[in-house]
Formats: sequence, C-alpha cells, structure tokens
Amino acid sequence: MTSQPHLDNRQLARSMMQTIPMIMAVGLAQLRAIDITTSMAHIPVLGMVSQRGHTLNELAERMYVTKATMSKTISTLEDRGWVTRRRSERDRRLVLLEITDVGLIEFKAMIDELEAKMEPFFEGLNDEQRQHIMNGITVLRSVFRTIGGDEPHFQQNP
Repeated sequence: MTSQPHLDNRQLARSMMQTIPMIMAVGLAQLRAIDITTSMAHIPVLGMVSQRGHTLNELAERMYVTKATMSKTISTLEDRGWVTRRRSERDRRLVLLEITDVGLIEFKAMIDELEAKMEPFFEGLNDEQRQHIMNGITVLRSVFRTIGGDEPHFQQNP
C-alpha cells in the first residue's frame, strides 16, 4: 500500500484560497445565468433572517462586514420588499430584521435555481468521488465551526 505524501497546513490553506474563489465565481456566474437580480452576498443574509430576526450589528458581525456595508445591503433588501424591520418585544431599543413572505419565496427560489444550475457539474463523478467531496465538505465545516464559523446560511432543508 502506498502512503500519501504529507500535506502541511500551509499547503491546505493555499489550496483552499485557490479553490474558494473558483467556487464563488461559478456561483456568481450561475446567478447571472438565471437572471437573479441580487448579489451573492444577499443570499446568506436572507438565509440568516429566514431563521430568526437579527439586529444589524449581528448580521454585520456574522458576515464579517462593517455596519455601514450591512446597512446598505439591508436597505437594498428592504427596497425589494424582502426584509422588514421590527422592534424587539423583549427589548424595545433593538430593531430586528426579518424576512418577509415575498423575501422567503425569493430566497427559496434562488437556492433551488442555484442548486439546479450547479447539479450538472457533478454528473461526471462516480459515487466514490461524490462521497470524497462530501466527506471533505463535512471536515471543512467541522474545522470552521470549531474556530467560530457559522453554519451555512443557505440551508433550506439539510
């Protein structure tokens, strides 16, 4: 049995840094291909507010952006009627951002269309290759969850 060459953490980091932009570029291309008039950054925000109400600060922290950037994002989503603001019943000083019925319909449609567009990319893979990819994704999610990352925000149903 041949042993696999040793991979150090730097090699893994470099490979991730090369792979993630490719995945994001494909996702953006698929958004354009299905004529979704939103930014890739809007999708996880819609995913978060579909789960529960969040403050602007919470969303900015979880998305690793400034409050000003998140405020602009929320304004865009509000203008489209996808997000609304509501005062917290527990603490009237807090304003919670929540998804609207229209926003939830749009969010689910975006996810369904993106998944459908990306599904053919895996058609040439056999079951073993698919399982390797899924195992790798599971490990990556575990690693990033351990260091403080959040679960993906676009899950509709696991």
